[in-house]
Amino acid sequence: MNVFRLYILLSIGYFLFFILQGQIEVFSSQLKMMITMIFGAFIAGSTSEGGGAVAFPVMTLVFKMNPMIARDFSLAIQSFGMSAASLAIIFKKIQFEKKVIFLNIIGRLIGLIIAFQTDKFINPKILKLVYVSFWLSFAYVLIKIYLEKNRPFEKKLPQLKKQEKLIFIFAGLFGGIISGYTGNGIDIINFSILTLYFRLDPKVATSTSVILMGMTSVIGMVLKNVGFFSLNNQVFPMLKACIPVVIIVAPLGAIFISKKGSDFITKLLLSILLIQFLGAILIIRPTLMEYGYMLISFLIGLSIYLFLFRNNKLEIEKTNS
Repeated sequence: MNVFRLYILLSIGYFLFFILQGQIEVFSSQLKMMITMIFGAFIAGSTSEGGGAVAFPVMTLVFKMNPMIARDFSLAIQSFGMSAASLAIIFKKIQFEKKVIFLNIIGRLIGLIIAFQTDKFINPKILKLVYVSFWLSFAYVLIKIYLEKNRPFEKKLPQLKKQEKLIFIFAGLFGGIISGYTGNGIDIINFSILTLYFRLDPKVATSTSVILMGMTSVIGMVLKNVGFFSLNNQVFPMLKACIPVVIIVAPLGAIFISKKGSDFITKLLLSILLIQFLGAILIIRPTLMEYGYMLISFLIGLSIYLFLFRNNKLEIEKTNS
């Protein structure tokens, strides 16, 4: 049976179970979160931004929820939605890079543990502003990529050298920490390395990123439910209502984007990054000092991404040959 049809049947069965049990309030009480996750799950399946990129800012900035509840929900719902999208990628034989997956698991696990141990020391307002500013710098590089119409892309990664393997392990560590604080983050870090340094086709980088974030979320939920850390109880009602939404919409996003070109993916991701930044500015209304933090974050991100862009593997090998 087609995997997408299977998800639809499972979701219908899930809805019917609660309706027949007289528990329609499971869904009626969480309509705003279900609507949010229609957009979040589509973004999760179709870009290198996880569903938490939508859920976390909406929950914290619009719905005024505790950031740690938003973080726990983002990880929990992505463990269903992005795992469903990952299975769709595998069964549809959409290309992704297996080499990156194992290397990231090592760093990701350590990063999540560090974040869960230290999240109580983090100022959620500054975290969000620094986060969106760091990714805004990636938007600048995306524009440069888009303007280079004849820029070549690789269809698959070469054999990785030892130092390149370390890059992905450290990317996993950094991304795991960000994911542990916000419920999102590791996928776009790897996307930037794959597309800027290795010049990998954005379509392949996107499918790889979706699988990575799905695995990140599952690992985060395992850590949260085996006694190491506790999942916030307020997450469960929202999670129960949104599961059938995301296991349909996230795979739909993955299938949709696999049929699009690299230019479309670049434009879509650029739009999301800009909306995310402007939304945070309009809702949080930073102080002058907070704008300073944002500028520092932007400049750090810009220096990293421009270095990757200008010192990519193809240029290095061309210079050495």
